[in-house]
Amino acid sequence: MRVEPPSGVGQVSPDVGGKLKHSFDIQINYLSEIAPSQARTIQRAVQRWEAVLVSDLPTVKTDLGKVDDLVIDVSVLSIDGGFGTLAQAEPTRFRSDSLLPSRGVMEFDRDDLDRLESEGKLLDLVIHEMAHVLGFGTLWQAKGLLADAHTTTPRFTGPRAKTAFEALFGVSSDGGSGRRSRRTRNHPFSLA
Repeated sequence: MRVEPPSGVGQVSPDVGGKLKHSFDIQINYLSEIAPSQARTIQRAVQRWEAVLVSDLPTVKTDLGKVDDLVIDVSVLSIDGGFGTLAQAEPTRFRSDSLLPSRGVMEFDRDDLDRLESEGKLLDLVIHEMAHVLGFGTLWQAKGLLADAHTTTPRFTGPRAKTAFEALFGVSSDGGSGRRSRRTRNHPFSLA
């Protein structure tokens, strides 16, 4: 089985009439001032995630009104000064039926933001933090997708994601059969 990467910007799928429609929507709610170039970088991260998320979630009512599919509150604030924690993110509101997020928060340390942008690292950071809002790493244990959670070797156990990873990269996601995937010891970001 070969998994094809999505083409273009934004995932599309045919509706009943054969027209293309967008499946997953991420709305950004800025809670503080941010440079226009940094807002454009955040929008590029939104487009990346919308390109790979292929399922629409039910619209839910929140304090912002109806949400389809996810609202992310973005703030720039002082976290711990330069070269410490660059950003932190998490989901904050959840759908009662699936525990999937409807709202979340991304906070960027103002003492690192301009430097990350000038070094060309901001997009990667935003994509990473947005993943936390979507539930990557933050919801795995609650959804029963994490083995050995309180050890030095926790493992993601989501069967469909593991199957897709193995098909896409031709490797075993658990290091068993096939080539082993490399682990990065020193992640380039110090993230929450």
